[in-house]
Amino acid sequence: MMVTRQISWIKAAQRDFEEFPDDVQAGMMRALTIAADYAVKIGAAIWVIHVFQKKSKTGIKTPQMVVDLVRKRLERLKEALQWKRILN
Repeated sequence: MMVTRQISWIKAAQRDFEEFPDDVQAGMMRALTIAADYAVKIGAAIWVIHVFQKKSKTGIKTPQMVVDLVRKRLERLKEALQWKRILN
């Protein structure tokens, strides 16, 4: 029996996600569930640190501002998880 790992959210990402249309949310949750089932295990949870809807029909490059935001959130999450391990 496969146990699906927990999907954890950074609050800002969850707030953004909740603003998406219901059908988009449903599709993303299916994709996250698949990731939680099949991703390589690193820790206990799958973390969502950023969500966005790509609006441009041209160009495939993610704007640098978005890349920088994701990196910043990832660093903060790593620090928070490190502190949690130290305190426990």
